Amino acid sequence: MAYGGQLIVAGGLQPGDVTTGRVWRIDPGTGKAHRLPDLAAPVHDVAGGVVAGRPTLVGGGSATSLSVVQRQAAAGTWKVAAHLPTARSDVSAVVVPGGLVAVGGYDGVHMPRAVLRTSDGRHFHAIARLPHGVRYAGVALLDGQLWVLGGEASGQELREVWRVDLSSGQVTAVGRLPGPLGHEAVIPVDGRLLVLGGRTTSSTMTNRMWWFTPATRTWRKAGRLPYPLADAPTAQLGGVTYLVGGETPHFTRRVLRVTVR
Repeated sequence: MAYGGQLIVAGGLQPGDVTTGRVWRIDPGTGKAHRLPDLAAPVHDVAGGVVAGRPTLVGGGSATSLSVVQRQAAAGTWKVAAHLPTARSDVSAVVVPGGLVAVGGYDGVHMPRAVLRTSDGRHFHAIARLPHGVRYAGVALLDGQLWVLGGEASGQELREVWRVDLSSGQVTAVGRLPGPLGHEAVIPVDGRLLVLGGRTTSSTMTNRMWWFTPATRTWRKAGRLPYPLADAPTAQLGGVTYLVGGETPHFTRRVLRVTVR
C-alpha cells in the first residue's frame, strides 16, 4: 500500500511457503527498502489499505484462515485492532471514500459472499452480497462504483465482471473477461480499468494486460508485463502504479513500475 509517499509491504509468503510478519518500507525514488516493526500476527493472502489515516490489514491466512484486523500505530508498531465477522484469507480490498471495502475470501470451509465496509478499521458491516463466493478477485474503485473482476472458485479461474453500487448494495453482472482470470491486479485509469497479469488456470500465469472500458463493456489488449505475474500487491503514488513482489511462478523480490502514456 502507499503511505506517506512510500510503499509499505506487510506480510506474505516466503520461499518454502513460510508465512511472514515482516514489514518493509520502500522508497520508490531510490528503490531502497527499510525494515519496519513486524506485524502482530504473521499473515499471507491478506489485503488492506490506509483507513482513518493508518495502514490497516484485514484477514489473511497462516496455518488457518484468520479474522484478525491489524493496524499500524503512530510509533510504527502493529496491533490487533479488531476482528472481521468471519475469517477471510484470499481476500481482496480497495480503499473507498471514508474507508475500505473487503471482497470475497475463504474462511476455511466456505467463501463468504458478504461485501464488508469499514470507516475506522475496527467496525465492519455488510453492504452487499455477491451472487456467489469468490477468492483472489481483482477489485477496483471507478466513478464511485466497486468493480469485481474474475477470481477463483472451486479451484477454477472465473470470467465474471460485477459492479457493486456502494450506496444501494446492488450487484450487477456487467460482462465477462476475455478469458478465465484470477489473482490479477486491477487499477483505474481515466475512466477505464487496466487488468495486469494473473492466473488463467491454477497452474498457469500470464503476463498479458487488458483495458476494460465499463461505459461500453469492451475489452482491448494493452500489451504485456516483462514476465508472467500473479498475486502482486499494487500501490499508486503520484499517478504511477507499482506491482510489488508476487509469483512468477517463483516468489519474486522485484518491484515493477507501471506508467500509462
